[in-house]
Amino acid sequence: MKTTARLSLLLLLVFAAPVRLQATEAPPVPADGTPTAEGDSSADDPAVLKARGDVDAAVTMVRWIFPKSVADFLADQFVVIAMMDPYGVTSQMPRGWAYAKWDYTTITASHRYDSHRKLGPILAPFTLDPAAQALIGTNATTADLGVGGHGGGHTFQFSYGINGMIDWYIEIPFTFMDVGFHPDAGAAAFLRYYFSEREMEPLVGYKGKWLLGDVNTGFSWNIYRNPWFSVALTPRVYLPTGHIPNPNRNFTFASGPELETGLGGWAFGFTQGYDVRLLPKGLVGWFDIIASTEFGFTYAAPQRRQYPDNFEKQAELLLTAFGQPMPQVPADYVQKSTFGYTPGMGLDWTAQLNFSLAVIGFGVAYGIKHSAEAEIFDAHPAFEAMAKALQLTGTQTMHGVRLAASINLGLFMLGFQWQKVVDGYNTIVFTDYYQLTLKGFFPVGPFDEPKDVKPAGAHIWGD
Repeated sequence: MKTTARLSLLLLLVFAAPVRLQATEAPPVPADGTPTAEGDSSADDPAVLKARGDVDAAVTMVRWIFPKSVADFLADQFVVIAMMDPYGVTSQMPRGWAYAKWDYTTITASHRYDSHRKLGPILAPFTLDPAAQALIGTNATTADLGVGGHGGGHTFQFSYGINGMIDWYIEIPFTFMDVGFHPDAGAAAFLRYYFSEREMEPLVGYKGKWLLGDVNTGFSWNIYRNPWFSVALTPRVYLPTGHIPNPNRNFTFASGPELETGLGGWAFGFTQGYDVRLLPKGLVGWFDIIASTEFGFTYAAPQRRQYPDNFEKQAELLLTAFGQPMPQVPADYVQKSTFGYTPGMGLDWTAQLNFSLAVIGFGVAYGIKHSAEAEIFDAHPAFEAMAKALQLTGTQTMHGVRLAASINLGLFMLGFQWQKVVDGYNTIVFTDYYQLTLKGFFPVGPFDEPKDVKPAGAHIWGD
């Protein structure tokens, strides 16, 4: 998901004196002190004069560091950003500026919330009644596959500011994982029954590196912004680029340990964000508090999937273990090589409180992510019954908290996040969730000049 740029990331204030840049009674001349050219429409504009006063200290420092041509360009861009006053999750890049971002994430998967919101193994152990024991040839009364592992990802994001209100972005995620089965005696008998010796070897474990996820791209539109309230909408489309495991090794259908890194087909979604500035700008020096909330929606198109080999044999065992009968197959049923699958519609909500002091930022957030039950259609009745019994494609809900910290180094930003799942329903729990973020800003062009920018609050719905 696209995370928009903060105002201070472009101001190079790390080089400036550690005092709040307050508005001053700046004279109607450019920041370099040269007389105003006749006909310059911005010379007497109160908004431009105020913005030049706000960034005067930063401009002075820039002129000590950079050549005059570079310093003049940055001075004007500082004024542009000061007049835009972007903040929070809804802020946009100034026109002509871009950023590149890299997120590195590590996680561990060892537990899962079941349909009773009880925390337990990823795939709950199932009881082997006498019929199941006789079927697979074991005296064990339970079977625990011991699914678990660890992994993470690299996510690359690029964003470009089109006009100060609208950004375009593209995000390319990659996943790495080291997962596998660690079965007890009952589960080992199950695996021997279902898989041949040749098929068993890849199920012991799976290591995947640089597995491409669903590339997504879209536009973020800052619909309205004033000094204390801001709204943005981000529609996006997901490309069907994610890694979908071989059907004989796909954890979604309990045929193996590999996890899907995408939805498997085309999808679209949007995020609606809101920011509220809780302290008037400049009231307490460089200290700022922003309350934000975001609502998200995702819908995936129907697709076709391959069956696992011998799924009827697997279904017979699992349904017997779950105490469910094998479903009747209609007399007119015609077996196809694929079945229909539609991932569940996704909804999410996040609320966060962000504090910033000079170049240091800190945030705390709470979020809920919900996914409706996936639809399996045009499928063999035994396979559909087995998939529903496993509850791995059912309705899922996850509650989580997040702590974040960042330091803005002018044209670079370094961030760190920690997340923890605190409640859930039919969802895998990822622990040891840590994320490192590096972001760099650079000019591309064309750029706005101060006279072209409307002060924050002067636009709504693109007017």
